Amino acid sequence: MNRLDQVVDRRGTNSVKLTHMKKHFGREDVIPMWVADMDFECSDAMKAAAHMVADWNLYGYADRESDYFEAVQSWLDRRFGWKVKPEWIAHAPGCVTAISIAIHEFTNEGDGIIIQEPVYYPFHMQVEMNNRKLLNNVLIEKDGFYEMDFDDLRAKAKEAKMMIFCSPHNPVGRVWTAEELMKVQTICLEEGVLMVSDEIHFDLVRPGLTHTIAATLSEEFANNTITLTAPSKSFNMAGQQISNIIISNPELMKRYESQRETMGIHKPNNLGIQLAKAAYNDSEDWLDEVVAYIFDNFTFVKNFVDERLPGVQFHIPEGTYLGWLDFKAWKFSDAKLQDFVYNKAKVGINPGYKFGKGGSGYMRINVATSRETVQKALEQIEAAYQEMEE
Repeated sequence: MNRLDQVVDRRGTNSVKLTHMKKHFGREDVIPMWVADMDFECSDAMKAAAHMVADWNLYGYADRESDYFEAVQSWLDRRFGWKVKPEWIAHAPGCVTAISIAIHEFTNEGDGIIIQEPVYYPFHMQVEMNNRKLLNNVLIEKDGFYEMDFDDLRAKAKEAKMMIFCSPHNPVGRVWTAEELMKVQTICLEEGVLMVSDEIHFDLVRPGLTHTIAATLSEEFANNTITLTAPSKSFNMAGQQISNIIISNPELMKRYESQRETMGIHKPNNLGIQLAKAAYNDSEDWLDEVVAYIFDNFTFVKNFVDERLPGVQFHIPEGTYLGWLDFKAWKFSDAKLQDFVYNKAKVGINPGYKFGKGGSGYMRINVATSRETVQKALEQIEAAYQEMEE
């Protein structure tokens, strides 16, 4: 049996996807497929790194040393052909934290910030909670495939100071082409809009496709871009609170770091540092195996939906491990769809409306789990649908 087929019991591990089920779903007996982390055990190299830290018996303050930066640099070069310098690599506990730092430092209250809904909902939360003006360049859906509205983006950019960009896109699964990225970057540069590019899912791309880092297209674009990366999604270490924020423009870096310190955001923890090094240096084969398994899961979902869930639409995403299920043909209200999925099917997935405009009638499902779990969840949706039809 493939080791990724193992059903991992995460009870007793303080897992958010389990401890918060009552709050989100009103019940404890749903299959939890909502939080964006994996149910796969980490690589052997990462486990060894965790044991090494435990055996030190000293857990004081820590910081990144030269070997950490070398690991990040090597990864970005090997996987994306991006040669970064150590002084370009800033810290944040997570990409949402980095977005908040950037909003505080590079915009003022009332300034416009562009997002592209339906999109990861902390984007609009950060804009609104910080009293900035939300400018929504809504994505265009054509038969399950999403595109950007560049005319609208240009119009929105004229009153914006910043764009929070999602690449690969969560939840619609697009891996933007170099041509699309050129258009976005050109608009931002010409209209004086700072690009904050969240590329946290950049390692999780459908085999055969290539992710292009937005800042790599030109030096001019790089000087206008803050790129958010992390080992957290790729290597299932989100709980370690360590991200790599890449800023090649020294003035932007100086201001970012000053704001981070002003906000009292401290150095990373030592476990996170060591796990990240083990991930980047010694876990590439593990990641490749995981990505292949995830997209095999997506193929399974596609076949199941097409054959056994009448009216539901599903398109295999280009990136991320998050599927975007289209239930619109059932003509349920969002409230009824939630009730059906949570209380009839007993599956815990994210309601699409939370991701903003264009999300109504959809549900987001995390397939970074065992095939058995994916199959069970879909079978429960199928059984609930058949019972409803009867």
